[in-house]
Amino acid sequence: MNEPKISVIIPMYNAENFIKPALESLLTQTFTDFEAILIDDCSTDRTLEIAKSFDDRRIKIIELEKNLGGENGPGVVRNVGLDRASGEYVYSMDDDDVLMPDALQTMLNAAVETGADVVINTRNFLVANN
Repeated sequence: MNEPKISVIIPMYNAENFIKPALESLLTQTFTDFEAILIDDCSTDRTLEIAKSFDDRRIKIIELEKNLGGENGPGVVRNVGLDRASGEYVYSMDDDDVLMPDALQTMLNAAVETGADVVINTRNFLVANN
């Protein structure tokens, strides 16, 4: 099997209200050559159950036995995903992000066209109350 072009790393912690739309937006990208590495940081809600309900070969779920984020934040958890990533590029996604349909393709194009080592997407924000 060929390695994916992009590894999408998603640390998850108690995101049951957000993980479904986040994964739906990822799995419906116009660019499809990616793997999604979800790292559950010992969620105490239904986050893991919801993530496991997605039947897509691109999804890989890692269940941590001990909460690593806590005071350290999601960066430590994200590093677990980096260790498993096999893509040429890595995209870091939070468990409450919702992507525009062409987000991965747009960022990949920017990286390839400019030879950039890092591409940051800050174009669109949606803030929901409560």
